[in-house]
Amino acid sequence: MVVISFEKQKKGERYNLYVDGVFYSGIEPDIIVKYGFVNFMEIEKQKIEQIVLESESFYAFNKALKYLSKVLKTESEIKEYLLNKGIKKEVVDVAVVKLKEYNYINDEHYAKNYVDFYKEKYGKLKLKQNLLNKKIDEEIIEKYLSFDELESLENVVKLIEKQTKNKELDLKLKQKITRNLFSKGYSLDIIKKGFKKVENNEDWD
Repeated sequence: MVVISFEKQKKGERYNLYVDGVFYSGIEPDIIVKYGFVNFMEIEKQKIEQIVLESESFYAFNKALKYLSKVLKTESEIKEYLLNKGIKKEVVDVAVVKLKEYNYINDEHYAKNYVDFYKEKYGKLKLKQNLLNKKIDEEIIEKYLSFDELESLENVVKLIEKQTKNKELDLKLKQKITRNLFSKGYSLDIIKKGFKKVENNEDWD
């Protein structure tokens, strides 16, 4: 058995938890109330470890919610954010499980929204790489990159027409546009088809 005591932290709502007079961890006030803790209470050391993990996970969960309130994030981004806050990996893992249970983070939902929002700006190659960089599972990414090739072609044509407006489409400009479109993740095959549409002034079927 050990003896616990508490002291309000100078900033925020948390308390410092002491075990046998030695600082042990920060702890959430809700956890103190939940377990009916009082100063100089005796408790088993193992029980304290479990409760502190619960408290730290609660703290990490709330930190993540504030971060998520600004913009949707992937599971990997949330983990990185919490770890950079100095929160232990085992605590982060517990918090992430809870966030997923409440559907606050959902990589599949993120991938779908990302593709829907950016597919008129980027080609499939760029979309895939950006999502891979966010450590989203490739199988999920492929699922939402299965939109028809015609959509990519239409986007390429629009971008070519925008960049050639009131300009002569000579070789130099064509090469510049090709580099630009390729950097946006469009395949050379789609780019060639796009130029063909524009140069031949072809109508859509």
